[in-house]
Amino acid sequence: LIMKRRRKGPNTQPGLARQHLLDKYCDVPSPHFIQIGHILYLYITAGESSRTATAREIIRYIPEMTEDQAKTKVKLLVEKTLTKYRKLTNEREFSQFEEVCSRKFCGISTTTTVPRAKSPSAEQVTKHSPLKTRQVARTNCPSCTRYKESLKNMRQKHLQMQRSKYLAIKTLRARQKNKGTIRILNQKLKRKEKQISDLKNLLKSHEAETIATLKKQYKVKARNHMRLKKSLAHMRREDKSNAVDDVEQRCCELEERINSMDSEIHDLQVENLLLGEKIQDLESEKKLTKTDAKSYSNEMRLMVFDAISNQVPTANIHNLIKKFGLRFKISLSDVPKRATVEAMTRELGAISDLQTAEALLVNSHCTLGFDATTQEGIHLNSIHFTTKENCYVVAVDELPGGTAEDYQIHICDSISNLANVYCHFFEADYEIILQKMIGNISNTLTDRCAANHAAIRLVCASWNKALNELNCNLHPLETIASKTKSALKEIEKSMGITGKIKGKECIGANIVVQMNKMRYMDGKGDPRGFKTFLNDKNLPLGLIPRNRGNRLHILFHICGILSSHHAALKSYLCGGTSCGSLRASILEDFNSTAGQVEMQVLGLLGKLLTGPWMTKFYTGAYDQTDYIKGIEIIKETVQKLKDQLHSPAEFLTRTTDLFGNQLNASDKILEKLQQPPKDTVMFTQMMESCLRAIILVLERQYQQYFADTWTVTEKLKQETTSARTHNMDAEELMGMFSALKKKAPNATICYLSCKMRARKNNTVDYLDSLDKEKQELVIRKAVRMGVIQRRKRRKKQGELQEELHKRQATKERKRSKQERKVLEKKIEELGADRIKEAFPELSEEKMSLIKELLGGRGVGAFVCHAWDLDGNRVIFNGKIETFHAIKKKYTVGYWAMSWEGYEFDAHDTDVSIYAMAADVILDDLVVQ
Repeated sequence: LIMKRRRKGPNTQPGLARQHLLDKYCDVPSPHFIQIGHILYLYITAGESSRTATAREIIRYIPEMTEDQAKTKVKLLVEKTLTKYRKLTNEREFSQFEEVCSRKFCGISTTTTVPRAKSPSAEQVTKHSPLKTRQVARTNCPSCTRYKESLKNMRQKHLQMQRSKYLAIKTLRARQKNKGTIRILNQKLKRKEKQISDLKNLLKSHEAETIATLKKQYKVKARNHMRLKKSLAHMRREDKSNAVDDVEQRCCELEERINSMDSEIHDLQVENLLLGEKIQDLESEKKLTKTDAKSYSNEMRLMVFDAISNQVPTANIHNLIKKFGLRFKISLSDVPKRATVEAMTRELGAISDLQTAEALLVNSHCTLGFDATTQEGIHLNSIHFTTKENCYVVAVDELPGGTAEDYQIHICDSISNLANVYCHFFEADYEIILQKMIGNISNTLTDRCAANHAAIRLVCASWNKALNELNCNLHPLETIASKTKSALKEIEKSMGITGKIKGKECIGANIVVQMNKMRYMDGKGDPRGFKTFLNDKNLPLGLIPRNRGNRLHILFHICGILSSHHAALKSYLCGGTSCGSLRASILEDFNSTAGQVEMQVLGLLGKLLTGPWMTKFYTGAYDQTDYIKGIEIIKETVQKLKDQLHSPAEFLTRTTDLFGNQLNASDKILEKLQQPPKDTVMFTQMMESCLRAIILVLERQYQQYFADTWTVTEKLKQETTSARTHNMDAEELMGMFSALKKKAPNATICYLSCKMRARKNNTVDYLDSLDKEKQELVIRKAVRMGVIQRRKRRKKQGELQEELHKRQATKERKRSKQERKVLEKKIEELGADRIKEAFPELSEEKMSLIKELLGGRGVGAFVCHAWDLDGNRVIFNGKIETFHAIKKKYTVGYWAMSWEGYEFDAHDTDVSIYAMAADVILDDLVVQ
């Protein structure tokens, strides 16, 4: 391509680059003092922007260079200066261009030997263009009025361009803002078009076809009528010469025919009106929502299921469905009330069980997970299993306790219930389905807990199958947070540091807790003032998340935020409300050396360890890390922690985290955290202590995986493909239960369980994916299954209450027995002489009896003694036979409720004298 060189007019003013070169580099010095600006000057003047001409001019001044070398040099210089710097109105760019021009020009290396050409003669020098360029410089000098006007015009053009650009951007933003309105109008247009389409389809129905046929007949008759009128007129014109009688006869016939057609048209019009009224009646007729005047249709049930899945309150579903029908001008004959809606919720729970059972039968190597929590006196256990893509909730039920046996029974009963539900829907063999479900479960995933481990062993024994016992990879972060706080607390004790804030944790952790009070707690804190402070500083309102104790990564995250915004938060603490002594205490610890160093240490651990840990393992099903590969990653991370243990100060200069990922260089919080600490020695000690605690936690919790006996086989890899790296699905269920229980505190656990399982499993979407025949079958059988499950759970709830009463009674007996032992030990320590001082409320009769018994003088007395046997209070009669002075015990013969049975039914029992004295105090022993 041949580029056309731009031609300048005679009055064109030079640009900034040309003017600068004309002002400073118009005189070309000797070769040793030539600068880049002189070369560019030759390029734009003598060379007329031609590299060849410029190269020839350069050779005149530097004869050592060849023409090819000079052309190459000119090309490079032009690309680095005139081509690169095009916006010299920018001061920064102009200064860079000026600095490049002032550099010395290196023509050719001194090591190369080039034959020297003759110096140019005086005549040749005078023939060069400097004289001409000096004349241009004088006409375009900075003080020239024309030059100033040109610069002013250029500036105005530049401002006009900026204004045009701003107006264009503003117009684009306005168009972008109106896109939402356009989208809504398009949606309305689509709905109107659909309504028109529906009306057209209605007109194409049977009644509409009848109307169309009648209209067509009407048009035909009308055309015939007009044709006859025309023919009559034509005949009258043609037959004027005919006889009058013939004409009148013909006219009468035609008039009779016209009258008959008019009457037929009138009848068709009346029929058309009647059909129109019939269509209106059909449109306004109520839609039947019950199939057999008793059961609701599948469509109505699906509407209720949609409302339940979207958390519509059961009391509002009736009115909501009715109003939706009226909005579309549909009058529904009957809409389910609240009680029916709640029954349908249980049907939805039964369908969810069927969905889970089908998934368990189809997928092999599933992973079973469970987790328990206690909320408002209810011990709740959730069971779920995961496949490679999805998670399905099996059961969420209340248990009588948190023992391994309770968990084992719940797990086995839940899987058995899935098999039972599947057999109810499809009439399959129960034992075959149950064994197939158990065979498709290969792994378990739980938290690290002794009860969970024991429960898994019991499940394996019950199913006669070995399961891979896996653990959550996120819960170690909670233990890491706890142990790092303990390690920092030990450093504080060794250094003699005490914080102003009251608390059992280290100073940094106490600051996190108290700052959360200041941010969120009314009364003790100042939430309104804190929000005002955040708005004044242009900080987000969620700058400090809510602290929930040792929950994963939250402690380290908050410490990083507090450390990076130390100056701003300090100003708030200095000038905020007092909140009692809380603000002053936080300020003192927040400004202390120990507090700042601890927050920096915890914040760095959050950026380099716990934060990347969450990113690596807290993922969804589609982008998760393989469980076996995750174990290898953790093993490598532990080794990196051990290597880092020898140089804790390197945390301040690291550019990668402990997982090998590159850190974000633009992270402002990380930049603040990696600044030099306030006390380097204290920082090193605290970081080293925290690293030791973290290594200890990880080695203990991953001991079974780090052991040499643990080998990874292809079978293990295949079986663990469905395993998640975390157990957050169970935590999500616990959160859902808390929210639903708060929303409906009087709802039963089985009702909430049905709702949670349907939402988590997306049961409505499962129903929509079925074909029409299977969908009707499932919904029809779910009605009966919902009733059956409700009866079973009601009976099970009664058994649960009985078991809770038994366990509560057992706890009370244990507590009473413990209190009795404490009383016996106290009586033994006091002796007979000081009992009156310890129990001044005892009567004289009881005091004398206690002294007699403690002194061994109770032999021969008859007693009435109350005993606790299997939770029942049983009263026995007895006689004190002998006293053993060394053992401090009486031998008492007991018999049941009859004095006459002493000689035949008495049973001898050794009873401690201190136990008998305690029974006297507790009114369980009467001596006669």
